[in-house]
Amino acid sequence: MQSNSLNKQVKVRRTEAQWQDIMLSYKKSGLSQEAFCAQQAIATSTFHKWRQRLAADKSHDKAISEFIELTPAQPSNSGDWDIELSLSSTIVLRIRKMN
Repeated sequence: MQSNSLNKQVKVRRTEAQWQDIMLSYKKSGLSQEAFCAQQAIATSTFHKWRQRLAADKSHDKAISEFIELTPAQPSNSGDWDIELSLSSTIVLRIRKMN
């Protein structure tokens, strides 16, 4: 009879940078997620958790980097202002301060 200690898997703690490397290796491997996880002895649930976390971080970083500072072309001395934001070729948002 085998001892329970032989059946237990050792939990490996990895850093975010290590998980990024693992995701790059997965993309290059051409394997399914299940096959890659089996080959690397990684729990599929942990793989999925880290894949989602890294994707969320990446989209958050991209969203932040897409902000740009806007300054008026000609400063207005009056309290009136107009804002026009072109969202697409067919959608324009206009905001006008009315006194």
